[in-house]
Amino acid sequence: MEELIRLIENKYSIKVSNIEKYKNVYKITSGEREYCLKVSKYDKEQFEFIIACIMHLISNGFKKVLPIIKTKDGDDYIELNEGFAFLTDWANSRHIDFKNLVELKRAVETLGELHIKSRNFQYKKVKGRNLYGRWIEKFEKRLNQLLLFKSIIVSKVERTQFDDIYLKHIDVHYKQALDAIKNLKESKYFEIMESHKALKEFCHHDRCKS
Repeated sequence: MEELIRLIENKYSIKVSNIEKYKNVYKITSGEREYCLKVSKYDKEQFEFIIACIMHLISNGFKKVLPIIKTKDGDDYIELNEGFAFLTDWANSRHIDFKNLVELKRAVETLGELHIKSRNFQYKKVKGRNLYGRWIEKFEKRLNQLLLFKSIIVSKVERTQFDDIYLKHIDVHYKQALDAIKNLKESKYFEIMESHKALKEFCHHDRCKS
């Protein structure tokens, strides 16, 4: 922890008086101000993708994400032994209560706003985030997870309200997902993907002559 404190004080214009770890973030106290150091174990390429997403949302006026505090050198993040991290102000928060309709409504509205503010985001291809032509494979994995969750709930001695709701609706939604995958397989999905791939390769390597 002392090594981390030295790194923070060296990279940022703050004097650390206290530091506490909460899962994958550190709460840093400096005088009367509190900071949050968000740590990620992604590789550099994927971490920079996350930073770019945050910056795009902020530039588009999305106010539900905290601005990143730059280092003394003007960088958006620092490198740690365990990965990478960026600094923001600390925001006191708690888990949302999905039983509270007011909180649920605000969460849904915020999610909708996030999607709207993320429009027109463009970024270079990131390893592990390209699902081009792999949606069927991805959906089938998610279906297996649905069944896994169902088996876990069924094996419980005591179930929560959420468990009961899940069991009540899982079968109909599982059937809908199976139908969606079936329709996708019977469509021209792969044909379209191959055609689009060929077009992209042509445009990338060739020049049009007038």
